[in-house]
Amino acid sequence: MERLDDQLVRQVATAQQANAGLMKEGFKCTTLFEMMNNCADRCQLMYHESGIEDDSKPGVSCYKNCLTKSYKISTQNLQQ
Repeated sequence: MERLDDQLVRQVATAQQANAGLMKEGFKCTTLFEMMNNCADRCQLMYHESGIEDDSKPGVSCYKNCLTKSYKISTQNLQQ
């Protein structure tokens, strides 16, 4: 029969792995939101009911370009 200590050690290790995975996903979300906010600030994007699909609104094309470039740069840095 397995000792209680060994079982507890395995449970703690499993919890640590799960926690590390959640922290990684949280980091990804935080980074994405910061990137989006940075682009919105840089392009002076204003909220409109039509959303960001209407390119005739000021800042929309700038915002889309900023996000595209930021995403490409961030994925290139992660691959190195």
